[in-house]
Amino acid sequence: KNKEDSHLLLKKFLDKINRISSSDLVEILQKTDSNRQTILMISIEMNHLKTVEMLLNTYYSNENNIGDKYGNFPIHHVAKIGSVEALNILIKNGGFKFETNGNYENALHIAAANNRFKFIKEYLSYEKSLVEKKDTLTLKDYT
Repeated sequence: KNKEDSHLLLKKFLDKINRISSSDLVEILQKTDSNRQTILMISIEMNHLKTVEMLLNTYYSNENNIGDKYGNFPIHHVAKIGSVEALNILIKNGGFKFETNGNYENALHIAAANNRFKFIKEYLSYEKSLVEKKDTLTLKDYT
């Protein structure tokens, strides 16, 4: 109930800002806390999946998907909590990036360090499907 209330309040706030000024909305979405975490990253860490999906689907794009002060992107935060559902939300809504953080760690490093085996399995499955898709497209291009 509390997550739902927070989600609705945030949605109303962002919709109102967007109606007034889309440039202000982008600025708000890129604002960070003392750890340089955006509202998207905080929502991931708090496991507010409905809010994460709404932010990615409605407000975020890869262009304003920035890293925190340690260079962690949303995918790193999802790997830390190990949420397969959050991973699928990132994939579905274009928030999935193959990035390394400031310590040259990718999402798999973070997941392994936190014993997030279900996440690792799903991540590798998605990565494999991308490789297979790319290989298929490459073969078609040359035939």
